Amino acid sequence: WRFKAEKIKIKSNTLTSDKIIFTNDAYNKPQFLFISKKFSGFIENDKLKLISRNSWINLDNKIKFPIGRRSIVDREPISRWGFGSDQDKDGIYISRSFDSIKFSDNYNMKIQPYLLLQRWSKDSTNAFRSKGSSILSPKVKSEISASDIFALEVELNGKINGWDLKALSSLNSLNLNRLSESNTSKISLLRKIDLTPKDPKNDTFNTDKMLFENSLDLLFSSSYREKVYKGYDGESEIYFGNLFSIANRKEWSKNDVKTNLSIISDFGEYKSKSKKHNELKTYFRNAYSMNFDYQFPLYRWFDDENIDKNYKYTPTVIKQGIDWNSSIKAAIFLYSNDTNQSIFSISTGPSITFGGLKKDFLNYTNFKVIGSYFIKGGESPFEFDDINDTPRIQLKLEQQIYGALILNYNGYLNVDSQDEKYGQLEEETYGLDIKRRAYSIGAYYKPSNEELGIQFKIFNFGYSGIPDKF
Repeated sequence: WRFKAEKIKIKSNTLTSDKIIFTNDAYNKPQFLFISKKFSGFIENDKLKLISRNSWINLDNKIKFPIGRRSIVDREPISRWGFGSDQDKDGIYISRSFDSIKFSDNYNMKIQPYLLLQRWSKDSTNAFRSKGSSILSPKVKSEISASDIFALEVELNGKINGWDLKALSSLNSLNLNRLSESNTSKISLLRKIDLTPKDPKNDTFNTDKMLFENSLDLLFSSSYREKVYKGYDGESEIYFGNLFSIANRKEWSKNDVKTNLSIISDFGEYKSKSKKHNELKTYFRNAYSMNFDYQFPLYRWFDDENIDKNYKYTPTVIKQGIDWNSSIKAAIFLYSNDTNQSIFSISTGPSITFGGLKKDFLNYTNFKVIGSYFIKGGESPFEFDDINDTPRIQLKLEQQIYGALILNYNGYLNVDSQDEKYGQLEEETYGLDIKRRAYSIGAYYKPSNEELGIQFKIFNFGYSGIPDKF
């Protein structure tokens, strides 16, 4: 970050100023300014913490708005307010986050309340089942109380003897009578072991410009009503789940050729909806899987080495050309009811990029077409992990319309001529972004579950050296 102020007071490891202006932009005129009054900054637990009693954000000297008193911690979101829409909250909501609550040096808790605007305006909800009915029965319309218009999310993070602890609990209503349906929870312990060979000189493995990473991940997790996103098949739910997983992940990168290999073994007990019947079943599952991803450039045309001030709409150099993407996945799932499921899939296709986003009109197009074919044996007794072997084509598009305005699309085309949905586009997502060199504002909408979201990003350029004055 570059910053400027008329006066900065330096005391030990603390900086203070009556007024200071920051920018993450490496070039002038900066597109993003963070203006802080009554400012102090210091290092706490190896993280930079900034406290501002009166804060403003200035976008391109065109939009300026206050964000009030602010405590900003490195690698944590700068934004307090959120906006979105999903079915579990009956549509549109707003949210606000608060500073983390610390418990000793190892644990911190984040609390984020929600106000469910659409549920409040309708004075009813469609997110719950009738009282006393099965968890698998259809959701019905019902009246709400005052506590139903609020929701809450609580996240606990910490360290236990080298393990990363994460516990997340979400309530889509604060009505205690709906607790069994409104609550979803998951707790996990993760240990990442770095197996990458080290270069004694650089403390990293880097041979002839090849980057290599190798890690072993150990995971214990337990969940209640965890949602599982199945891509082409939308969402499903695990009612109860307990899992131990061990995974070896390797990544190679050299001259824009990228390779990823993951070998995973997991063992767990699950209670979830049966694939064939509308009832909950409980089984143990043992799974072994292998994922191999490979991307290489077929052809490149002109690329700049580094960005410069002519890049108004992107923080990185866009690599123009044709890349080929391939993915091979293989897995076998063994269940305690003596059934099994095996799958082998191959996905392949091009990604084509035209334009470097240096001009104002139709100067960037990224189009990806990935076809997937499956060979499947057996089937799962559960709905949540039964793999859909319908051959399909994934279509992804990013298109500059004018200036910073970028249109996004993602969807799947059914190409199984024997399927009743042959030729239909499914699981579509539409997006519209305002992209600048220093920041972006994006919105998306997913019709299948009426999900809507907006996000604001500030980019990091990794800038070093003596900066210009702004």
